[in-house]
Amino acid sequence: MKLNAVSEIKNYKSFRSFSWNKFFKENPTGKSYYFHNDMNIIFGENGSGKSSICNILKSVCCKKEFSDEYTPGYVKLLFDSEEYEYNNGHWNKNLKDEDIIFFDREFIKENIHVGGYRTSDSRGQEQASGKMIIELDSKAIELRKNRENKKQLKENAKDELDLFCQSKKDNLGFELNEKERVLYDELSSLSKDELKDKLTSYEKQEHKIEVNLLDKEALNNKLSDIINISEVNFPDVYVSEFNKEIFYKLINFTIKEKSNCNDSEDIKLTKSIITKHKDFFEKGISIRKESDKSCCPFCQSKTVEENVNEIINIYNDIYDTTYNQQLNAFISYRDQMSTLLKSFVDEFNKINTSDLFDELDRINTEYNIKDLYDVNDRTKYRTPSIDFVKSLKQKIDKLEKPDDIKVIVNNIDSDSNDTNSGSENDIVC
Repeated sequence: MKLNAVSEIKNYKSFRSFSWNKFFKENPTGKSYYFHNDMNIIFGENGSGKSSICNILKSVCCKKEFSDEYTPGYVKLLFDSEEYEYNNGHWNKNLKDEDIIFFDREFIKENIHVGGYRTSDSRGQEQASGKMIIELDSKAIELRKNRENKKQLKENAKDELDLFCQSKKDNLGFELNEKERVLYDELSSLSKDELKDKLTSYEKQEHKIEVNLLDKEALNNKLSDIINISEVNFPDVYVSEFNKEIFYKLINFTIKEKSNCNDSEDIKLTKSIITKHKDFFEKGISIRKESDKSCCPFCQSKTVEENVNEIINIYNDIYDTTYNQQLNAFISYRDQMSTLLKSFVDEFNKINTSDLFDELDRINTEYNIKDLYDVNDRTKYRTPSIDFVKSLKQKIDKLEKPDDIKVIVNNIDSDSNDTNSGSENDIVC
C-alpha cells in the first residue's frame, strides 16, 4: 500500500484549504507529482501541520480517531490510485491497521524504554516496551554479526585476488586497468564453452559495428553531396500585393445627395420617386430629347407639358455636375479594381506546381534522396483555382452605379462557399 498524494485538507488545525496540485503548481512536463517510491521527508516549523498529517493517516487506517476538539472538514488521500475521502465525520473506506507503521513519539513512548519507571501513569512508560527492547537488541546483534562476516569475506576475497594477480604477473606481462579488471572478473568465471560463445557474440557485435560505420560513411558522403547542391531550378512564383484600399473605396462608395431641407414636401416626394426609379426617368428624358418635345415621352399627352418640365428640372437638380463627378470617380475605382483583378488572374495563371515536382524529380534522380515527396502530393498540391476571382472581375466590369456593388458584396459569401466545395488543397481566393 503506497501513499501517492495528500490531495486535499480543509479546516483541520493549520490547514484551511490545502490542495496538492496548487501546492506543487503546474508541472510543465504534464505529469502529476507524487510521493517518491523510496523515501519522502515532510519538514516544517512547529505548528505547520506535520503531526496533523500523521493524525489523518492514523485515522484512515483505524489506529486513532480524531479528537472531538479537532475534526477535519474534508480530507482526500490517494493510495495506489484509489481515493480515500473523509467527509461529515466518516471515511468512505479505511485501510487495515497493519498497512501503515508509525514511528513517532507515541510509538517510542509505548514500545521503547528510554528511562524512568515502567508504569501506566504519565511519568513512566508502559510495560509493552520490554518485549520491543529484547526484539530490537536481538535483531541488532544478528545484523552486526552478518555485517562483520560479509566484511571479512570481502577482505579475504580481495587478498586472494591480489595474491593471484601478483603470482601471475610475469605470465600476464601487464597491469590491468579498472575497466580491464571488470572484464577479467566477468570472464574468469566462465567455462571454455561459455567463453567460446562469448567470443562469437563479440565477433558479431564487431561485424555489426563495422557495417554501421560503412553505412554512416556512405550517409556522410551522400549528405555532403546534398549540402553541395548549388542550383535548384524551382519555378519563380510571384503574386503582386493586392491593393485593398481600392477595393474598400469601391464597395463603400456612395454618392452624396444635395441637401433638400428647403424643398417642399411635394418636391421631396418627387425627388424620392425619381431617385428610386432613376433608370425609368432617365430613359423618358432620353426619348423626349430624340422625339417631339411638346408631349409626355411616356403617355404622349400634350396637356402635361408644364409638369413634365418640372420633373425634368427636378431630375437635373438631383443629377447635376457634382453628381456626375462623383459617378465618374466611382467608374474610375471600378476600372482600377478591374485592372487589379486582371493582373491578379494573369499572375496566378503563371503558377504551375508541375514544374516544382519536375524539379524535385530531377533532384531525386541525381542524388537518390528517398521519400523526397509523396506520390500523392502532385494531386494534393495542384495549381490553385481562381474561378471565384474571375467571376468577381466579370461582375465588377458590369457595374454602372454604386448601388450595384451591394448586390455583388451580398453574393460574395455564397460564391465563396460554392468555390470551397472543391478540393481542400486548392487555394481559394
